[in-house]
Amino acid sequence: MPEHLTTDAASSFIGRDSDWKSFFSRNGGNIKLDYSAPYKQRSNLAEQGVKFLKKRVEYTMRTKGVHERLWNYCLCYEADIHNRIWNPKTGRTGWESVFGNTPDISEFLDFDFYSWVWIWEPGNKKASLGRWLGVNHYCQEALSSFVLKENGTIVTCTTVQALTKDDLAVPHYITMMEHHARNSHKVLTVKTYNLQYPEGIDEFRCLEKVADPLDDLEFSVEEVDEADKYDVDTYNRLVGAQIELSRGGETVKGRVKDRYRDALGRTVGNFDSNPLLDTGQYVVEYYDGSTDVLAANTIAEAIFSQVDDEGRDFLLLDEIVEHEKDPEEALDDSNCWEVKNNGNKVLKPTTKGWKFRVRWKDGTHCWLPLKDLKESNPLEVISVTMRSHTGILIKLNGAPISWYSKRQNTVESSTFGSEFIALRIAAEKCQGLRYKLRMFGVPIEGPTFVFCDNQSVTNNVTVPTSLLSKKHNAICYHKVRECVASGWLRVGWIESKSNLADLFTKVLPAVTRNSLVSKILDRWVGYVKNEEEIAIDSLKL
Repeated sequence: MPEHLTTDAASSFIGRDSDWKSFFSRNGGNIKLDYSAPYKQRSNLAEQGVKFLKKRVEYTMRTKGVHERLWNYCLCYEADIHNRIWNPKTGRTGWESVFGNTPDISEFLDFDFYSWVWIWEPGNKKASLGRWLGVNHYCQEALSSFVLKENGTIVTCTTVQALTKDDLAVPHYITMMEHHARNSHKVLTVKTYNLQYPEGIDEFRCLEKVADPLDDLEFSVEEVDEADKYDVDTYNRLVGAQIELSRGGETVKGRVKDRYRDALGRTVGNFDSNPLLDTGQYVVEYYDGSTDVLAANTIAEAIFSQVDDEGRDFLLLDEIVEHEKDPEEALDDSNCWEVKNNGNKVLKPTTKGWKFRVRWKDGTHCWLPLKDLKESNPLEVISVTMRSHTGILIKLNGAPISWYSKRQNTVESSTFGSEFIALRIAAEKCQGLRYKLRMFGVPIEGPTFVFCDNQSVTNNVTVPTSLLSKKHNAICYHKVRECVASGWLRVGWIESKSNLADLFTKVLPAVTRNSLVSKILDRWVGYVKNEEEIAIDSLKL
């Protein structure tokens, strides 16, 4: 039984009283039924496939001189070839997608359609000449082929051999091929001639009739109300959706009535499977009788949940709460790099082993792999997976002795949280350095001064009466606040342009970078001309 059927929205398929609709209601079971616009072949994959096969059949029969009465064999041959061609969209052949195993293409490599072959029939030790018409999939014996004989009959043979280039050049064989072509064409051209199909196949070659347990199984579904007929000109998945949104300080309910059209009758905007990227505009009719034109993303935000064409619930993302890494599957620093031909090392483009815990608009939570979440919500994932970078520079008696530059392990939704994490790491490093100096016997007088370029973080850790609004930063807050309260740490604010740690967090312009490096080394860092360049400049003057 198929899982999904798509029709062209003809009245015979979706009509209220159509025979197909009644039959599908009784026997459809769990099959998902979808519609495409009629008279528009581009919107239906089946129509495109039929068009492609027709072109291939016409081209093959014209170039190889195949008789028109053999069109059905040519159609089966082209369909077999198409089913065994790799599809770049799925990464598999059509045969693999349906049956799950790798197809056997040996026969299609040895023979071409309507090519000359030698055949050996049972009871006849002498080979006869024939035309190869494709593979017989209905014969139980392997490597069975349809072959056109000289008398116009089509037989199934298992012992078939293609003529070589040397055979095609032998005069005697050329005469035999001319006789075969003339006699078979003469028989096939007779209108009263019944084309003989290979019905007289030996019993050992035929597939045995196996009783199928599904033959006596009857499908039944509960009676449901017939759906309204779709208007194919305005059909869209958002049309007919019930929405609830705030307007004028009160919550109103409405229904998506139709696509919005301009003065020329054309729909406005482009459709996209992701509602947040859909630029289409729709006419919404509220229950009080008023109408409005809303964008697709606004309508999607107002919909509680929606079922797509595959039957999956489409929930709107509210927030990415947390994430975790599977240590057995996720890449680490030892295997996350790959070397290009030029010797450069780049990160491997994979998200394997990473999971996100997301909160949906309806309040539910669930864990999803990053590879699935970035397909359904690309904008949200891009905005939250850009982790902040921590940069720290430690000086002792005015001399730089330690620096730290590393991407943070967690994802923060604001600069406040990332700055708090960086301040906690700096406090822990300073605490460890002070302890090491005391172990060396170096006396430490006074507190350690830390400069941060975020005013909110500075106020939160220095003012005892300040409140922490972001509770998930409580660990960092209490750690730094304890260090400040004990008296050995002092936190002060500094302008971003004067912050030396910015060298380790971002790419800076050359002038700004040289200025900060000069403050670290207590000398100007920049480009200095040598004696030769100075002499050249003097000659130019």
